[in-house]
Amino acid sequence: MGYNISGLAINQNMHGRIYELATHLGFKLSAPRPIDFKSAADNNRQANECDVYFGKQGTILFLDMERYAETCALPHVNTLCFALSETQKAYHLNYCEDGKELRAVLEINGKRLQDSGKRLAKEKETDELYDIICHQIETLIGQRVQDIDPTDKAVRFQLDTIENRLPLVSSDETLPIDENRKWWEFWKMEQKA
Repeated sequence: MGYNISGLAINQNMHGRIYELATHLGFKLSAPRPIDFKSAADNNRQANECDVYFGKQGTILFLDMERYAETCALPHVNTLCFALSETQKAYHLNYCEDGKELRAVLEINGKRLQDSGKRLAKEKETDELYDIICHQIETLIGQRVQDIDPTDKAVRFQLDTIENRLPLVSSDETLPIDENRKWWEFWKMEQKA
């Protein structure tokens, strides 16, 4: 059985700024409770929950597939929005540096539906999106997800959408797949086929 996870990786430990970050993303976090990393990464959460792992160098927010942002271009940090579904053979990555979107890829059942921007360093070695996403998360947080102790501490928050989100810094160039459809709608379409 493979990974089925989605979320956002950031190259800074956001422990003291998690509520501010959530506001930028259009969320309100409440009711924090401790969990372990294994629980955070297993994708067994409700749609209104967000699991956060604060690493030494970076942060991972694990979000429901339909809640996570397709892109998250934030100033002064590097971010990776990602979705991995090995069981459905669907992968999505969106990589940004200092508020600029650099790379976006969406692949479902081996078919690239989106492939935009400058190729990442790992792409010189492989075209496998699973490996590329895992490597990019490692680059951002300073450790391999597979090497994080399953008993390390994480936090589960209740998650509400807010209307008055703080503005995100966006890139000059947008990389849409379809202006009328979110990437997971493609995914759901592929699942039904």
